[in-house]
Amino acid sequence: MFDGKQCAWEGLRRRPGMPPSRKIDRGSGVTGGSMAHHEHTHALTSAKLRTAFYLTLVILGVEVVAGYRANSLALLSDAGHILTDVFALGLAWAAIGISGRPANPRNTFGYRRTAILAALANAATLLIVTVVVAFEAVERLRHPQTVSGGLMAGAAVAAVLVNVYIASELHGHEKSNLNVRAALLHVVGDIAASIAVILSGIAIAVWHVRVLDPLLSLAIAALIAFGAWQILRETLSILMESTPKGVELDAIENGMMEVPGVQGVHDLHVWSLSDGFRLLSAHVSVPEQSLGDTANLLDDVKLLLHRRFHIEHATLEAECVDCSRPRARPILLYPTDAQLTPRARGSGGDADALEHES
Repeated sequence: MFDGKQCAWEGLRRRPGMPPSRKIDRGSGVTGGSMAHHEHTHALTSAKLRTAFYLTLVILGVEVVAGYRANSLALLSDAGHILTDVFALGLAWAAIGISGRPANPRNTFGYRRTAILAALANAATLLIVTVVVAFEAVERLRHPQTVSGGLMAGAAVAAVLVNVYIASELHGHEKSNLNVRAALLHVVGDIAASIAVILSGIAIAVWHVRVLDPLLSLAIAALIAFGAWQILRETLSILMESTPKGVELDAIENGMMEVPGVQGVHDLHVWSLSDGFRLLSAHVSVPEQSLGDTANLLDDVKLLLHRRFHIEHATLEAECVDCSRPRARPILLYPTDAQLTPRARGSGGDADALEHES
């Protein structure tokens, strides 16, 4: 059926004896190996978020006690920022678990979008924290506080060490999970805030320079706001089902055209169900051939889409462009009065009395 053109799609064609783990599910376009990889990634990410959550609770307790004893509003403010980290990490941890639940008749794609909603909530929380920190920094510029710089710096050092460990554990997972990226941004923001507290504590203890604390806080607030905006923009893009960043529709269409037998592609749409989980729908023009050959051709297209463009779920509609079939008469959904027979125009007319013009 094919014209014998050279396969230029990197040997992606299905071969006899292909291992079952790489076989495409014709209904979903997802490989078995891909699903196993996602399950393993979710389990690993969930375990690291759980560890980060409990460690952050410990930091929160240390900074609250130290801030109260040192009479340090800066340290207590940092503890408030850590409290948002606790909520962010807990929300991320819960979202990972919920998003891993299997699909059901009501939620046919499962709960993957919960991670995106959690990331959206995290980004919104970060923006609120930024406003609070900026407001507090302005107040401190107007009314400097006297605190115990040594205890203030010591508690912040402990917070930095633990948060650096948490960030190192989460680093790498944020590339494939927008929700983990939002949680990691919380942790990085807390590291920066704790460093500012350390510097402020040293400056207060040694040189009595209290103005450094609010100035650094303003800089940190700006940094956190920028990162939060990036997360917010990406989550809204996913919820709006925009074409994922870095995806070129022309490249995907050209790749699909490389599969022998594909004669055209149109109505191509690509979007994300969650961060890293891409979906695609398209109409594919195929030659006149058996239904089995068409199914095999669509399997080849799905395999190329998965391997080259990381499409996890592809829905393809085959259209025959050369099929010899009689031309159907045009169907008029709303015929005019002139196109109805006298019997159809009468009160007793029915649908069978409609007569369409050719």
